[in-house]
Amino acid sequence: MNESNYKKALTEALRSDYATEEKSEEHIFSAGFDKKMDKLIKRRNKPYFKLINTASKRAACVIVLIVLLALNPLTVKAVINKIFGYNRMDYSDHIVLAPDITENDRVLQTIEQKYYISALPADFEIEKEYDYNVVHRVLFRNENDEYVWFTQHTIKCYKINIDNEHTKFKEVTDGDITYFVTVFYDNGMESYMYMWNNGEYIFILKSNLDEEKVLELCRSVKPEGY
Repeated sequence: MNESNYKKALTEALRSDYATEEKSEEHIFSAGFDKKMDKLIKRRNKPYFKLINTASKRAACVIVLIVLLALNPLTVKAVINKIFGYNRMDYSDHIVLAPDITENDRVLQTIEQKYYISALPADFEIEKEYDYNVVHRVLFRNENDEYVWFTQHTIKCYKINIDNEHTKFKEVTDGDITYFVTVFYDNGMESYMYMWNNGEYIFILKSNLDEEKVLELCRSVKPEGY
């Protein structure tokens, strides 16, 4: 689209917004409506409000953005791929994983049932533990400096950034569960981070044990009391 055609398209999009207003009868609005109107008035004072206050104007702005991105080959863009219930965004030096949920999805707001590793070897002891409404983390370590980090997190509040310059990624399917696996080096030792969810919580198990043992620990995660 050349500059002349683009200006013409943008002008036509904006022109349709200046329709005449219809008169309405007097009405007593609710407190919630008044609150929304106060927010709208504040937004109208923003210098960019007239550019985005209608659907057609927002569409025109999107067209402008697309044109600018197309004209700039150096722009870094995130590529979004779905991974077993997650949105994966790949950048030049890291990836971001966030749950693929919508406002209509019913997810837990807090941890209502804690989980634990039922097959943890007896020589591991708790070194640190963090317990909050939306996350529960426990660090286990033994005398050989082998460790296991176990994290349980609510789905809605979860997002993770992972370095992709010094790590490798893969998916491991085991039965009905698909794990997103990060392979990295910790003090020269190959280590693993397994991440999965059960529809209610996200689980992360990170360890410098061998991979088969890490997978065995993941399989053993179950609710407390079971």
